[in-house]
Amino acid sequence: MDGLLFQDVLISFPEAIPCGVKVAAEGGKIKLNPDDNYALKEGDEILVIAEDDDTYAPGPLPEVILLFKLDGAESWILVDDFQLRKLLN
Repeated sequence: MDGLLFQDVLISFPEAIPCGVKVAAEGGKIKLNPDDNYALKEGDEILVIAEDDDTYAPGPLPEVILLFKLDGAESWILVDDFQLRKLLN
């Protein structure tokens, strides 16, 4: 999960609730509710709330598709997550 943003970690565990990160680069310091833009680094561990330690695993990121209509337009526009991030950056 190296490089994954915490905002994406939040939606990656369907059977658990991510609540923090044990930051390897800071000697294992616990960061609860890190910034959404925190990028996981090698050795970081995700802290979750779960029923048991073997009842959860990360899943694939859900695909985000936005449907919107511009003022005065006659048709709807579909934009996926990749296109949206490209437009916003």
